[in-house]
Amino acid sequence: MPENDTPAAQSAPEPLSDPAESGKPFRREWLLILGLFTLITLGLMFLIEEYGRQSLAAVPTRTFMPPAELREVRLEQFKLSLRVPSNWSAPIVRDAHSFVISSDGSADTRTTAAPFMYIVVDALPVFSRQLNFRTDLREPTAQLDALVEALNRNGPRFNRAAIFSGSPYPAAIVRGFERGNALTIILMRLPDERWLYIGAQAEAQFFRAYESSVFLPVVNSIRLLQP
Repeated sequence: MPENDTPAAQSAPEPLSDPAESGKPFRREWLLILGLFTLITLGLMFLIEEYGRQSLAAVPTRTFMPPAELREVRLEQFKLSLRVPSNWSAPIVRDAHSFVISSDGSADTRTTAAPFMYIVVDALPVFSRQLNFRTDLREPTAQLDALVEALNRNGPRFNRAAIFSGSPYPAAIVRGFERGNALTIILMRLPDERWLYIGAQAEAQFFRAYESSVFLPVVNSIRLLQP
């Protein structure tokens, strides 16, 4: 018999692999991936929790600060006088046409600001430099509606302009809500034909208290200085 035909000379069949042994590397890789995913998830949860804790700590806790009695302030550059709470800052002039009255003495008018009033003198020419709206409407409600629409504050969270009867001069008012704040916009026509824009803002939960004790009394106290 030829040598290469002997059973010993024929190649022996490879032994079958144990399924349990062949699956071990795959299971080890899968467990490693699962462990890494768990560590990453826990790390992200920790970072999110820490960021939320720091964010909450950075937001000031506000409460209603009762204003003191009103005192008269004369603003010669704007030809106006008005009364402001004596424990609030004096009006802060922002530019040649506007000033801010605030509870914390800042000129901040963002949604995160402390309660404030933002007043723009000769408002229609000022706003019409950047906005397109009619400025020839003498009736305050019609003129305020036109301005509010140009300011994009005529959505469902803002009502239509109504006559404001507390002012010494013809005026209209709009009320609304925005990002947790309540606000009013009043447009007043002065005897010298200038229009006065008055925006007031405070957190919604405190707004009525500030409106009755500060915002409306200040508006009602506005007078045109006589030459």
